Amino acid sequence: MMKKELKNFSIKDIRKIIHVSDPVINPKKNNVCYVLKKAHKNTKKNCWKSEIAITDLKTFKSKKISSEEFDAFSPKWSPNGKTLAFLSKRTKDEHYQIYLLDMEGGEARKFTKQKNGINSFKFSPNGKSIIFTSFDDPEKSKYKDSFADDVEVIDSAFWRLNGQGSFLRKRNHLFVQKIKSKKSKKITSGKWSVGSWYAQDDKVLYSRTPNPENDMDQAMSSELYSVSLQGGKEEKITSFGKRLHTPIVSGGQVYVIANDMKKSWASNDSLYEVQKNKKLKKITGDFEFGIGDSMNCDTRFPSGSDVWVSNSLNKARFVATVKESLRLVELDIKKQTWKYISDAEYSVIGCSQSKDGKSRIELRTSPVSFPELWFVDDGKKAIKITKYNDNLASKRRFFKPEKMTFEASDKTLVDAWIIKPRLTHKKKVPAILEIHGGPKTVYGNAIMLEFQMLAGEGFAVIYGNPRGSDGYGVDWAHSVFKKYGERDYEDLIESVQESLKKHKQIDEKRLGVCGGSYGGFMTNWIIGHTDMFKAAVTQRGISNFTSMFGTSDIGYFFDIEQIGKTPWENSKVYLEKSPITYVENMKAATLIIHSEQDLRCPIEQAEQLFISLKMLGQKVSFARFPNETHELSRSGSPNRKMERLRLLINWFKNNL
Repeated sequence: MMKKELKNFSIKDIRKIIHVSDPVINPKKNNVCYVLKKAHKNTKKNCWKSEIAITDLKTFKSKKISSEEFDAFSPKWSPNGKTLAFLSKRTKDEHYQIYLLDMEGGEARKFTKQKNGINSFKFSPNGKSIIFTSFDDPEKSKYKDSFADDVEVIDSAFWRLNGQGSFLRKRNHLFVQKIKSKKSKKITSGKWSVGSWYAQDDKVLYSRTPNPENDMDQAMSSELYSVSLQGGKEEKITSFGKRLHTPIVSGGQVYVIANDMKKSWASNDSLYEVQKNKKLKKITGDFEFGIGDSMNCDTRFPSGSDVWVSNSLNKARFVATVKESLRLVELDIKKQTWKYISDAEYSVIGCSQSKDGKSRIELRTSPVSFPELWFVDDGKKAIKITKYNDNLASKRRFFKPEKMTFEASDKTLVDAWIIKPRLTHKKKVPAILEIHGGPKTVYGNAIMLEFQMLAGEGFAVIYGNPRGSDGYGVDWAHSVFKKYGERDYEDLIESVQESLKKHKQIDEKRLGVCGGSYGGFMTNWIIGHTDMFKAAVTQRGISNFTSMFGTSDIGYFFDIEQIGKTPWENSKVYLEKSPITYVENMKAATLIIHSEQDLRCPIEQAEQLFISLKMLGQKVSFARFPNETHELSRSGSPNRKMERLRLLINWFKNNL
């Protein structure tokens, strides 16, 4: 019997992928629930559809438990494991509310009727209440004699955020509602917003900015506070002066994830113990990598990962970005020693622990596998328990990356990879250099469907983790601060040179470069500094640091940290580090892709570059994506994600 020929991934496969996320182990029963997200069957609706499924951890049988008619996500188990809570909305105009589903039978019932919907929620440990956050009603204008109340008068520097838009006069606060009650009670108030939080039976711990009046500081620092479930006066319980989040309580001891910011935004998050004097004690010892997920992956949605702490077992577990993988780390709290408990060949992009810590669910991905759930019983072989994408994967050809760590010109080892297309002829093939965003993110052991599609179209794909990337220590990440376009540029160019040296089938006259966000900046920078690349696709990138200052949601502090001082203090450097300064050198055929609602790198960055290249008579096209944000390539709407890939692939096919 002849083996069936595999097909390459196509753009239409975007609509076939089922995205698994948010695993949560039942604390009392042997099962796990999670979210399934896929493109809506009706292509005209151009949206994602979320459902909740459950898998029995004895039989490994799975079933959907939420209505197909309505979105459902963010599942949470009650402490006794008998009730599942989740967010959903059942009418067009309704905000997302908490719904409760009795696992012994019956339909989901609406629990909250919060006017502005629910942002986040948790059960109290005794199961008697649900604590949640919701936006206050926007504050009324302080100008009583105004002629138009839709005019926004801005007094704060930090007033909008990519993906959220303006949050002027909107404050995220804590509420509590008893399970048997129908009425919620607000327990925090003030001109500040609750960040991450932890619910106890009698109080809630939460992070917030310590000085709401100093709005320039809101993105830079936070402290931990507590408030009774009855409401009343809040208590400040840390005095850190930097950034902290994710409070955890075990055995009466409070822990937080915090960042000392010693090397600004290049510094890593670590686990700290909150002392009686309100100071923090770092307990992760010599662990040099950061807690959290910096992995690039274009086939997933955000997935929660537990930071699990047990005083009785003297252990803490967390996900960390370690070189090209997301690893699970187990920490001995007293000894401050640590070890990896997951392998490096895949990444754990979501995790949930059993209550006793003896078993867990890992959401795993690799360069050649979609995210799926695995059951791990300590000391036993891991079992893959979901296979939602196996049918699609079995019919498609995966191109496996080849690692090629090389010695850079300054004698430093740099990690890079190449994905080679299927060679059916002796002709040389074109190659694309892909550059990640951040720059403090990484490429590595996670699937990038974009790379697979390019390889399927006959392109070699080169990518790596140059200076500035996460996962290689603080010094590596910090090395590009105030030095954009220097050593990072050399690392990227040298990765291409290394590929050309090792792989003679690459056509050096048909090279393309592509990237988004910081990768968009670097794409612009590269084509302004070398004629090595014949074509470029620059996405959501920076072209002018001077105009980005004050127009980006983070521009007023990002530019200062990354470039140095303000534009009026250091205008020369702002010009020197802006790709637009070198636009006369840009000879590559350039496609500019940008979202109209991008507040991180505002669309004026793309507009400047487009008009400049047009005026210079260069080959350039500009694709504007309406109703999309900086997250287009990751969580953008299905049809626009597909169109982005179509434009990108066709540009390289037509210009290389």
